[in-house]
Amino acid sequence: MKHINQNRMELSKLQEHIASGRKITMASDAPVNFKNARALEQQLRDKEFYQQQINKAKTTSQTAQQSLDEIVDRLIELKGIVLRGGNSAQGAQAYKALTQEVETIQEQLINSLNSKDGSGYIFSGTSSDTVPFSMDELGVGGVSFNGTNQVNKTQIEEGIFVEPSVSGQAIREVGGIDMFEAIEQTITALSMGDSSSLSAQLDDYDSLINHLIDQSATVAFEINKMDFVFERQESLKNTIQAELSSLVDTDFAETFSQIQQTELAFQSAMTVHSSIMNQSLLDYL
Repeated sequence: MKHINQNRMELSKLQEHIASGRKITMASDAPVNFKNARALEQQLRDKEFYQQQINKAKTTSQTAQQSLDEIVDRLIELKGIVLRGGNSAQGAQAYKALTQEVETIQEQLINSLNSKDGSGYIFSGTSSDTVPFSMDELGVGGVSFNGTNQVNKTQIEEGIFVEPSVSGQAIREVGGIDMFEAIEQTITALSMGDSSSLSAQLDDYDSLINHLIDQSATVAFEINKMDFVFERQESLKNTIQAELSSLVDTDFAETFSQIQQTELAFQSAMTVHSSIMNQSLLDYL
């Protein structure tokens, strides 16, 4: 009966392994393997958490890069207007039309700089709930920056951080040239028909355009960094998952073989049991 019960319990356990796909479900099944499996599962959770962080930060970076590219395009348009305005052959109506174009582009620039994603305004620095740019007569170039110069950082791996975006203040200014102050000067020069002042601004717009291209490249570098770390973590996850599987997952071929052996032993024990129970005292007389 002892052997029969042992075989029955072993058979039940093996069938559970087949049904669940796991050969270890509790510490008593194999204490050392169970402990090691728990450690591997924690490593997997860590990798998955960091990958979620990367996906979130990458979304911000992609939005930032798109906005920066839009700003570069608008600045190129402004440079083209300045070139046209620098032509002394322009008449009063032409200057007026150019002024309206510049004012429209200024609004588009502010809209691009006020871009946001699920985490908030991407160019507000650490004040992601604050609209970064607003029209303000007292602000430089008639535009105020309401965010912070400090940029939020995201941890994407142990000891590794990225800056998904850049500060709005860092975007608008380079080498003492403020984007909106330059635009304000352009509007003033156009309204006065001052072609010489417009021509003198070309270098400023070149500096602003190159600066924005550099800012976009900085964000692109962070995106590449995130992609690299994400791929490395994915590779590590596969390695950990394979090791974890070898510890806890059912080897179906081996388990089916064990079931057959256990069933055979169980049937043999039952046969012996039946033979013993069918004997009587007359068999010994």
